[in-house]
Amino acid sequence: MKWIKWEKLTVRKEDGGLNFRNLLGFNLAMLGKQGWKFISHPNAMVSRFFKAKYFRTMVFLNSNTGHSPSFIWRSIYCSWGLIKDGLRWQIGDGSRINMWQHQWLKGINNNSIGDAPHLSISQLNVKDLVVPNTRAWDINFTTALVPQQATDKIMKILLLEEMEDDSRIWRHTKDGCYSVKS
Repeated sequence: MKWIKWEKLTVRKEDGGLNFRNLLGFNLAMLGKQGWKFISHPNAMVSRFFKAKYFRTMVFLNSNTGHSPSFIWRSIYCSWGLIKDGLRWQIGDGSRINMWQHQWLKGINNNSIGDAPHLSISQLNVKDLVVPNTRAWDINFTTALVPQQATDKIMKILLLEEMEDDSRIWRHTKDGCYSVKS
């Protein structure tokens, strides 16, 4: 019998493998589903339970394993990095999204603009790029502050008429909801 490396077995059939699931990755993705629930459904019973026990004064993304964590919490917490890397902000009113630090752009430098060129503008939010009392981008202000590649991406973002709160979405799906497959 000839043995084959597990990495070869998990490769897609079209690429010469046998399309077996990577069990570690699949398990992590399943645990990520629970971590996503903490973010997307904070009032669900299970979210409130874990929040009260492990991240009482913060949100899941700012949590840590804590002192003497349960096996379940340690397992869910293993998905923390996966969840954090897959999130981006969806613009509502733009008041909670720091335009430099937070991930909110599609397909550019890990979805963020990068570091602010001057300390004086490092705390600007996305709402500062919008013309006051309208739902239109301030083209002149944006062009003066932001690199051209990012400006092009910003101008393609449609701002909805109804002002909503800024929210976190999963960047690997079209509908913005976490899925194990993605």
